[in-house]
Formats: sequence, structure tokens, C-alpha cells
Amino acid sequence: MNGWLPALHDFFKDFGSVIATILAASVAAWISVRLGRNQAAIAKSQADIALDKLKFDLFEMRYSIYSSLKELIEYTSFVHDVEKIDAGRVRKLYVKLDEARFFFDSGVIAFIAKVCAAAEAYFNLLGARANVNIDDATAWSTIAEQLSACSSQLRQLYATAPAAFETSLKFDQVTKSTL
Repeated sequence: MNGWLPALHDFFKDFGSVIATILAASVAAWISVRLGRNQAAIAKSQADIALDKLKFDLFEMRYSIYSSLKELIEYTSFVHDVEKIDAGRVRKLYVKLDEARFFFDSGVIAFIAKVCAAAEAYFNLLGARANVNIDDATAWSTIAEQLSACSSQLRQLYATAPAAFETSLKFDQVTKSTL
């Protein structure tokens, strides 16, 4: 039995440093793999968070445009005198609605264009009515009928706005894994 101990001692004396180096390298490689996996998991988590934020920001911008559209229709419907039009407010709403081209498909953009055209037509009719002689019953009633038709169109557009924006504003747009 004493014969194998000196042989084992000589073996470790000759190869001990090599075995220790291999063992240390193996442990270092194992630790590196573990850290790499953890870093990859963290990177994926950060990418998922960034994508969720992007989707939420997109949803917020789309909803802001939708709210501006409804506000334009509501505001237009309550203005009955050309002098009372708040041009700055209307312009601000038009600018906001113009941003829709960056966030919506062509169907929603066409719907927004209809609303803007109807609001503009309504404002123009209010301006035309201000220039009509109140004693000219024919001209006055013609403009009144046109204003009524325009107002009716705006009410209809207001009622159909949720359906026009539905696919873009559904909550599942925010929760899907892709944009």
C-alpha cells in the first residue's frame, strides 16, 4: 500500500498545477456561462419593457388624436356665431389631427379628413351667414339648411368615430407581442 502513495504524490507533483489550472478554467467557464445567461435574460427583459413602453406611447398618442377629433366636433357643434370661433383652438386641433398620418392607417386618416372638411364647411357657412342680409329670407334659409345639414353630418361623424378608431385603439393593440 505504501507503494502507490509515492506514485500518487509524484503524479500530483508533476501534474497538480495542470489539474488545478483545468479545474479553475472549468469553474471560470461555468461562471461565465451562468453570467451570460443571466445577462441575456436581463437584456430580453429590458427589450420587452422597451417594446411595452413603445406600444403604450403609441396608444397614448393615438388616443390623444382621437380625443382631439371628438373635441373638434364638439366645439364646432356649439359655435353658432362666426365672431365667437376661437381660431387658435381650432388651429391647434387641426395640427394635432394632422399628426394622425404618422400613427394611423389610411382608413382612419380618411375619416379624420371628413371631419376636418365638415368642420371647415360649417365654419365657412357661419362666415357666409354673417354676410347675408337678415331680410333676405331665401338666402338666410338656404344657409340655415346648409348649416343644419353640416351639423347633422358632424353629429353622424361623432357617432361613428368609435367604430372608425376601434381597430387602432383596442386594448389588445397594447397587449400583443408585436406592433
